[in-house]
Amino acid sequence: MANSEPSTDRRLVVRAEERDSRWFFGDLTEIIATGEQTEGRFTLFHTHTKPNGQPPLHEHDDEDECFFILEGSVTFWAADFTATLHPGDFILLPRHVPHTFQVSPDQEARWITILAPAGFEKFVIEMSVPAERRTLAPKDLSSFPNLEERMQTAAAKRHITLLGPPGTLPGA
Repeated sequence: MANSEPSTDRRLVVRAEERDSRWFFGDLTEIIATGEQTEGRFTLFHTHTKPNGQPPLHEHDDEDECFFILEGSVTFWAADFTATLHPGDFILLPRHVPHTFQVSPDQEARWITILAPAGFEKFVIEMSVPAERRTLAPKDLSSFPNLEERMQTAAAKRHITLLGPPGTLPGA
């Protein structure tokens, strides 16, 4: 008779000091669980973002993206939908849906992000630098040489379509 007990081989504990902390466009993004650790099922991040922080309008071909807000408020735009989230709120942004978000101008924000399946962590690693400490970056890192070209190349490799610069909203 086959063993019907669930496998415990995938147990994973990541202590706060063991996170891969990175400065990703000036924000602190801590990679908690990678695809390698989750057999490709998901990636888990903790992000600390400056006021007004906003990524380019984009869509993921491969991943659904979930956000759970810990601190601050963040407005999300996804296709024709807009929602402002506060601590304790959650949003799911399905793959193939153009989206962006913006942190409130008056305070920093923190959240947990889950992307499933895994893979987005490779984009974060390629487009960031290791954080020297677990704080926001001391300067804006968006002025790196060839940033736009590097971002387009990295996004294409990870099946992310960049649809406009920060400030561009879906349908614009």
